[in-house]
Amino acid sequence: ESNFGLDDTCVEQLPQTLLHLKIGSGQLNSSIFARLPIGLTHLDIMWMGRTDNSDFQLLPRGLQYLNLHPNPNPISGEHLDGLPRTLSSLILDSSSLHDECIPHLPPALAELGIEYSQIS
Repeated sequence: ESNFGLDDTCVEQLPQTLLHLKIGSGQLNSSIFARLPIGLTHLDIMWMGRTDNSDFQLLPRGLQYLNLHPNPNPISGEHLDGLPRTLSSLILDSSSLHDECIPHLPPALAELGIEYSQIS
């Protein structure tokens, strides 16, 4: 398990066999999401900044656990459609989540945390 801010060069050097990654700080972008290890199953992001939620489609397709803490960006159904369909645990913190988003959650989802979220 790693815990640090990342840039493109650092992400490219991570082992493709890495399963768990905790990102503690840093500005994330599409380039970083696209370079995450393909075997990653658990991703814990402690600060998303102003990342575009449409970047969710770039996450590793085998991801099972995703914690976005905090995610200051509103989340739409279209964004949720971009999440890996294998995701079984999704924790959203400080996000705006609308009820029309619920049908767009990944079908394998077994745990949903919406702490400090605005649900409308």
